[in-house]
Amino acid sequence: YANFKDTLFKTCKGFEIYGVSRDSNKNAWLNCMKQNNYNWKCNVLDSGDWNTTASYLYNIQFLPTNFLIDNNGVIIAKNLRDTMVAKTLISLLK
Repeated sequence: YANFKDTLFKTCKGFEIYGVSRDSNKNAWLNCMKQNNYNWKCNVLDSGDWNTTASYLYNIQFLPTNFLIDNNGVIIAKNLRDTMVAKTLISLLK
C-alpha cells in the first residue's frame, strides 16, 4: 500500500484499499494488521460463514481474493497475484 500511496499515486486522488478479513479471532486480526502495517483507511472484519452478502455478490470462493475497482465502481481486475498487482496498477497510470 505505502509503495503506491506514497510514490506512484501520490498525486492521484481516490486511491484506497478496502480490506476485508474473514478471521474468526478479532485479536489475531488486529495483531496481523499492526504487525504488517496495514494502515489503509478501510479495514473490516467479516467473520461470518461463507454465506455472507459480500461473498455472494462478489462470488468469493477462496481467500485471498482481490479486486481492482475503478472510480465508477467497475471491477477492472480480479485475483491478481504476486507482482501482477503492481504491474497492473503501473499500467493503469499510463
